[in-house]
Amino acid sequence: MDGSASEVRIAGLRPIPPAVSRLTADTLNNLRNVLEHTLFAAVEHDLGRTMTTQEARSIEVPAAGTEAAFNAWLNDKRRLSLPPLCNGSPLAEALRQLQPFTWQGEDTSPLQLIVEHTNASKHRAPAVAQTQLGEVTPDLRVPGLVIPPPTGQPAAVGDLVASGPQGTHVGLDVWPTVTIRRPASGQWKVLQLELSYIEEWVRLIALPALLGLKPNEVLRATTDVRAEVDNLREAAAVATDDPALTRNTRILVAEGVMRPGMLDLLLPVCRSRKERAAVRSWVDSQTDEQIITRHDRLSRAATDEARAREACRQLVRIAVRRA
Repeated sequence: MDGSASEVRIAGLRPIPPAVSRLTADTLNNLRNVLEHTLFAAVEHDLGRTMTTQEARSIEVPAAGTEAAFNAWLNDKRRLSLPPLCNGSPLAEALRQLQPFTWQGEDTSPLQLIVEHTNASKHRAPAVAQTQLGEVTPDLRVPGLVIPPPTGQPAAVGDLVASGPQGTHVGLDVWPTVTIRRPASGQWKVLQLELSYIEEWVRLIALPALLGLKPNEVLRATTDVRAEVDNLREAAAVATDDPALTRNTRILVAEGVMRPGMLDLLLPVCRSRKERAAVRSWVDSQTDEQIITRHDRLSRAATDEARAREACRQLVRIAVRRA
């Protein structure tokens, strides 16, 4: 209580498991590695021979802040003997267009971010991830209710979540977000959005440029790296356009919203303990895609109370038959 207002403040924080920072660093390093591997393969392809040990050591993807710095990288004596990286060559020009000094996006150059993140995690400290207080949504708006805007900083004990008149009861949906700190600027970004931002640039812009792909040639997002593969081209051909951000968002929606929501719809219409047990088991057995689809159908039926109740009863009967 604070005077005439009731306040909801953060009382405690659960630490983020160390695996998050370690797997984040692994992901960022792999995104940088694929650029280096692709450039190496492209240089050898254009050379038509295997590089010497000294030549191989000169292959790296630079992240130049100025055109002069990039030209200096090209003119380094270790690379002057490599025609594919001569100033004006197709590969050198493709590499030039990926440099931070050419970037015109609203956010920081993805290549610059890859270098900052990987240099920090490899040489200084693990990737730093923290929880922020994301969106806070009240069930209804009442006079005097105050929801502070997000601070953009990690959450801390004592941070205000909401405040309002004493004696007023309002449900709140509180959404924490896992964020990562950018080493150079210190900015905090939602972790999965930061990784997705970099991954999309690597897959859709950087790799096609280095490989000389045509505009309609797109590298797909996901392949199962756990499966044994005899032919990498065949494996790439059956990859899916379903990046990690899409898959993870689907999981969050299914597990955090749709599955609990389905139970909220079905349990009230159950008529026995047996039906309630069958419904819980059936909801748990549904895939994420199935539960999202069924929940959406029920939500559309909810505009008509009688129709919605009958739809729920039908699903209860299905659950009992499959129990």
